[in-house]
Amino acid sequence: MHGMNRKTFLQWLGGIAAFGTPSKMLDAGGQPSAMSLEDLDPSLLHWLRQPRIPVLEAVDEKTRWLIAATLNRWTVDFVYTGGSEPGRSRTVSPGLVFRVDSSGPVYIQGYCHVRNEERVFRVEHILPGWIMN
Repeated sequence: MHGMNRKTFLQWLGGIAAFGTPSKMLDAGGQPSAMSLEDLDPSLLHWLRQPRIPVLEAVDEKTRWLIAATLNRWTVDFVYTGGSEPGRSRTVSPGLVFRVDSSGPVYIQGYCHVRNEERVFRVEHILPGWIMN
């Protein structure tokens, strides 16, 4: 795996480059570590391999604004109530608004400037009052 860039590694891992790799899977130089697929939680691996269905239209205002931010390459600031640090402010450059199934929850994938890596956020865990930069 060494010699692959991050995007190539993510494509190898799940067939998509839309999910932030846990930092322990990359070495200090940002290259894939010796960690194997067997080291991942099976539910995470299953989720990573799901196809991502782009969302280009929405009824709710929050999702419409996130789609607009993605299409216009705006950076957004919001408080995220999910994840390992609920209530933390995030600054994200969104790259994709998607679902993993046609009736499931909506997510955004983007570069998180707080974590300095690609991350996925469930839209229902983003508090209203976001700011576009």
